[in-house]
Amino acid sequence: MYLDKSGSYEKSTIGWAFNRASVQTAYEEEMGAANKPVDSKYVSNLSIVGMLSELMKNAQKAHVRSNPSVLNVTDLFNETWAKGHEAAIQAALTTTRKELGFSQS
Repeated sequence: MYLDKSGSYEKSTIGWAFNRASVQTAYEEEMGAANKPVDSKYVSNLSIVGMLSELMKNAQKAHVRSNPSVLNVTDLFNETWAKGHEAAIQAALTTTRKELGFSQS
């Protein structure tokens, strides 16, 4: 997946994580609709991507509209489907940044 070729710093940003989760969610939904298995090589192992993907799937089930221009944490927290999950999202982002070798500043 082209997004996975990004550097560690970019992968630690909300903008990248949101885009990666969007692509992953679309892929998983398409495979499910086609009754085909999901290939794990297309599923990110980063905490923030997994969390956002699950929230996106839940939002789709609830027919919540998403804003495609999420570039930072503030934009993300303004998403209807992210409301109430702010602390968990922040924790997943912190975990992801640690996984990528970045300290919190």
